[in-house]
Amino acid sequence: MLNITTYKLKEKDPEGDNLIINVYEYEGEIVGSIGEVTNYTPGMFNPSDKKGLEDVLRDRGNFQEDQIKN
Repeated sequence: MLNITTYKLKEKDPEGDNLIINVYEYEGEIVGSIGEVTNYTPGMFNPSDKKGLEDVLRDRGNFQEDQIKN
């Protein structure tokens, strides 16, 4: 059975909206994940790709390097 666990991150986008990560688990193994930027279209990002998330936030404007933590 596929389980999906959703996490709301402490970090927020420049407009103060939540960043969300969905982790997909099958038979006890993590098989994938996807990030969502609330109120943004398409608003999806690869959680393991910091640069991809920076690009999504930069497209929304007001991006600052210290907004994304390693």
